[in-house]
Formats: sequence, structure tokens, C-alpha cells
Amino acid sequence: MDQMTSKWTDLNGKISKFNACFIQKNRNPQSGASEATIMQQATEEYCRVYKKRTFPHVGAWEVARHHPKWVPVELVDMRGPTAPKKRGGSKRSKTSESGNYTTSASDNLPEMNLNDDPLDEPDQPLDDPVEEDTPTRP
Repeated sequence: MDQMTSKWTDLNGKISKFNACFIQKNRNPQSGASEATIMQQATEEYCRVYKKRTFPHVGAWEVARHHPKWVPVELVDMRGPTAPKKRGGSKRSKTSESGNYTTSASDNLPEMNLNDDPLDEPDQPLDDPVEEDTPTRP
């Protein structure tokens, strides 16, 4: 069992490194590149980066490449409709009336003063029990 573990550990590391090269070349292929061309470029990249003559475990990689561990992860499109929203334009500005700072992002928020004591005007008397919105289990 120890012999298999040591062989797999070595093979796993090599396959992972090669798979990273393949995914990188596959994400940005040259125009008109076939999978054979991408495979050749990935092999060249692997040999260049890891200073090897070749990648001898192509057969093992072909078997393992469709396993969830080696499947490429979808990247976030930074320009598409699902791209994260930019946070620009939320600089603080002082209002003339109250002297408080506001941001453009907080224009729709209710105004509150952090210096107010919350016990000055309670919503309900402190002696009343608080009602919960969640139903109890029978």
C-alpha cells in the first residue's frame, strides 16, 4: 500500500502541474487552435516551466482530466452582466444643514444619529414580552 501511495503522490503532483498548463492554454487559445495544438502548447509550457524534457503521463492525465478535481473552474467575467459592480463614486460629502457626512451610496438609507440613546424612546415598554414572528412547533 505504501508503494502505491508514493507512486500516486508523485503522479498526482505531475498531473496537477500539467493540468494547470493545459487549462491556462485552453482558456486563451490562439485563433483556430485545435485541442491537439493546445495539448502541444501545454506540453511545451510544462517542459519550460518545470524544466522537463516531456510530460510522460498523458495517458493518466487523459483518464483523470474529467474528474471533478481537475475540471477547470469557471472564472468571473469582469465585463459581462454578472460582473461585480464597481464601488466608485461613494465619496463622502458634508451636508450643509446638519453637518453630518453622507455618501452617494447612503442617500436612500434612513437617517440616524449614533449619539442618540436607544432607551430614550423605546418602541414598546420594557416590561412587555417581545413577540416573535416565527411560529412555534406543535
